[in-house]
Amino acid sequence: MQMDELNLPNFSNITMARNAIERVCQAARKYPRVFREEKAVEVCEEAGIEIDFCSFENIPGVLIQNGEWARMAVPDNLSETQTVKVILHELGHYELHVTNRFSHIFHGHTHKVTGEEKEADLFAFCLAADHIREAVRWNFIDYGNQ
Repeated sequence: MQMDELNLPNFSNITMARNAIERVCQAARKYPRVFREEKAVEVCEEAGIEIDFCSFENIPGVLIQNGEWARMAVPDNLSETQTVKVILHELGHYELHVTNRFSHIFHGHTHKVTGEEKEADLFAFCLAADHIREAVRWNFIDYGNQ
């Protein structure tokens, strides 16, 4: 999957530097496009990540990694499109941020979104099918006053 094949939003709407976009898109190239929740789970399991669906509020997803061991927790009350986004987003952290997993807290708020969160969202966007891309909001896109 080349960067031009990803159908990214207009670059003026992307709140990331071009070199960061290219690095994230390059990391996503080894994974297939994901259309359904089952495929997102399969992709993670093939990467060695165990997934648990849990009942918790106000936590969009969690990735815990210790050396070769990785486990993801995903809320069990999300829509399928949101579940796919969360799984692919956490996979993005796994691929992109393994060297700083315990030196940073990854969090996103409407008033402040860290660079790592934007990168993980772009990674998820690269893998998500169009219907998923359109159904959820992405932290790396400037939606203006919508």
